[in-house]
Amino acid sequence: MKDWLHAKKKEIENMTFDQAKEIVEKQIQLGKEGGQWCPREHTTHAYEMILKRAVAYEKLRSMYENLLEE
Repeated sequence: MKDWLHAKKKEIENMTFDQAKEIVEKQIQLGKEGGQWCPREHTTHAYEMILKRAVAYEKLRSMYENLLEE
């Protein structure tokens, strides 16, 4: 996983869906593990909901693009 803590503005602007997904998955993992720097329970649940819909959307978008290419 890329170290986004020290990423330049241009790198952040050019982030891919998969890279964003990794970041959110890491936040979910931290929320479930607990600890001083973990996201709170409601934030972790919100991340899970958003990620689930984003993955479904990305899959649907990809299928749609494949159909258009045929």
